[in-house]
Order: sequence, then structure tokens, then C-alpha cells
Amino acid sequence: MLVAVTRPKERAEETEALLMAEGFDTLIVPGVELVPREKSEVKSAVGDIGSYDWLVVTSVFGAELMFDYYGDILKKLKIAVVGKKTREAFEKFGININVVPEQFRAENLAEALINRGIDGNKILIARASNARQVLIRKLSRKAEVKDIVLYHSRQPSDIEPMNRLKNELLGGNLKAIIFTSSETAKNIIDTVGDNKFIEALNNIINVAIAPATKRTLEEKGIMNVFMPEFYSVEAAIEIIQRRLRDG
Repeated sequence: MLVAVTRPKERAEETEALLMAEGFDTLIVPGVELVPREKSEVKSAVGDIGSYDWLVVTSVFGAELMFDYYGDILKKLKIAVVGKKTREAFEKFGININVVPEQFRAENLAEALINRGIDGNKILIARASNARQVLIRKLSRKAEVKDIVLYHSRQPSDIEPMNRLKNELLGGNLKAIIFTSSETAKNIIDTVGDNKFIEALNNIINVAIAPATKRTLEEKGIMNVFMPEFYSVEAAIEIIQRRLRDG
């Protein structure tokens, strides 16, 4: 039974293993390509990393880049992240995390930090070029916020996986697809999403991780969309299993 996941190739290994462990065949479809900024550019933009009270990181790739650029000096900072995978990425390097919201959304992270009392603090937000502005907007009301682009997220140069997705879908082989972000959903549909593609998606199980992703799919005409309570691939797989079981 074939399930597709819209995840960058370098982030797909664990997702693929989770699906295979549940008996699914997998199709990894990169909807974005992640391109780090030059280390010298990032360090110049950040300035003195030790001058910040908080570091905020919202992705596993961001965690890996920050450790690559700064190493153990990050242990001196308080760190807040969105999602358990980002926390685990830091912990793999021996770095403890101070704040992880229960719901893996930027809004919840901002609320958790504000509740900690950040008035007058200096906060560094290290993010993707396409990240939502909600963290910056909310935290800037209470603290001095420095916002830096750590990496660029762009349309993949290789669209062959998207073409294969379309062929498997129109051929009736695809049972479900997990859309991991709003940008991946938009890029894939803008690239291969003709009327037949949209119609076929509405006849399979579509799982959106987070409200922004669900909203993008609906704006593109895909209404048969389910969203897990917790925004993770594991929770998305549970939805697929339940929908297949219940028919």
C-alpha cells in the first residue's frame, strides 16, 4: 500500500522507516530544497552569539546548522524550539532545550516564551527564508528580537519525484499522502497539479501537518484533508491507519 510524503530528501530517512515499520510502501516527494547560507554570512548577521538570552529554532535542519556553526557555545544559551524532533536534534549534540510547546506551532512557542517572562530579553530567531512572521511579531512586543535567515527553502530543481507522484496517483496506486508543510503542498500542486491531479487527490487520504498546510490545500481545491491533533509524522500515520481501517 503506497503512501507519499512531501519531505526534503535529506530529512526523509526517518519518515520512510516509520512508514515501512507499519507495512506501507513509501514514495518520498521533496516539495522543497534546503540551501544553507554561508557560515560567514550567518555569523556576521548574528554578531556575538553569547550576547543573546534566548535562541529560537523552528526546524531540525536549523538545529543542525546552528550546531555546525557554533558548537558547544550554544550550551550557554537558553533555547526554545518548535517540535520534539528539533529538540531531539539538539539533544543529540548534548544541548538541553528549555522550552518546547505542547502544540508544535509558532504561536504556541511564542506564548510559552512570553509566559516565561522575556521582557527586555535579547532573542535570536534563526529561521528559514520562507518562515512565517508570527514569532517575530509576537516576541518583538516583549523583547529585543534579532531575526536571521539561516537557510533558504526553494522549489526543487529535480521535479521527477513530483512527476512520479502524479503518475502513481492517476494510476490508482497511491492511497494516501502526508503534506508536511504549506510550502511543499504549494510547490507540488503548482508544478503538477492540473484538474485531474486535484480530482484524484480528493479521492485519497490527504493528511496536513499543521493548520497552515491544511489551509493551503483547501485553497488549491483539495477538501478531503485530515489534520492530526499533534503535528508530527507519527500522528499523520495514525490518521492514515484509522481512515483505511474505517473505510
